[in-house]
Amino acid sequence: MWCPASAGPGLAALLLLIAAACGRDSGSTRVVNIVTAPPGGSWYVMGGALASIINDAVPGVQAVAEVSGGAEENVRLVGTGQAILGFVISKTALQGYQGQAPFSQAFPNLRVGPRQPGESPGDLLSRLRFHVR
Repeated sequence: MWCPASAGPGLAALLLLIAAACGRDSGSTRVVNIVTAPPGGSWYVMGGALASIINDAVPGVQAVAEVSGGAEENVRLVGTGQAILGFVISKTALQGYQGQAPFSQAFPNLRVGPRQPGESPGDLLSRLRFHVR
């Protein structure tokens, strides 16, 4: 099993992903919700941009950026399956993965995946085992 700690402590904004997630089925379109942060912050803007990129590049997917309370809430939402992708800092991802404070439980299904240079959104989702059916 891959652990967020192997991503390195220097990574600031990362994407979390549930390994087996397929998104919510909306007929022939899969809905991928991306939890970000409160409006006005950079994660909110980046989430909107990421949703646009995914919508343009991945057929059959409707990505939607959603407002959240930030990194801790994003770990909980992704870790409990209420969200597919979310922004978080690496320390908070590791705490959630291991169940350390401020979390009361571990979320072992989290995956961290920074987008690699030149990698398409579809390649990122495939590399992180997100399968659109």
